[in-house]
Amino acid sequence: MEYSRLKQLITHPKFQEVLAKLKPPKTIWGISSVVLLFILPEIIAFIYGADIKHFCESHLSHTHDFTERYLYENLEDLMSEGSWFNLVLGLLFVVWAFY
Repeated sequence: MEYSRLKQLITHPKFQEVLAKLKPPKTIWGISSVVLLFILPEIIAFIYGADIKHFCESHLSHTHDFTERYLYENLEDLMSEGSWFNLVLGLLFVVWAFY
């Protein structure tokens, strides 16, 4: 029963239209946006995650400004460790763009 429902959803014209809008274009801007937004930040986080975390913690100990503290805490949260999910998702988007 569920398989037939999924098949109906996939073959529905509105779903096909939305799926076509989500697909990254096969242009240099489409591919570079996927690389710059999904893949590159995760590679940087995997390679330099410990350094970024140390940098943020050292600056957090010296700052008293709320905005600066907020920005360093968010930078530490985003870049301290890489996400395999985002990396794989970015690679899937690149493959999907060429499919």
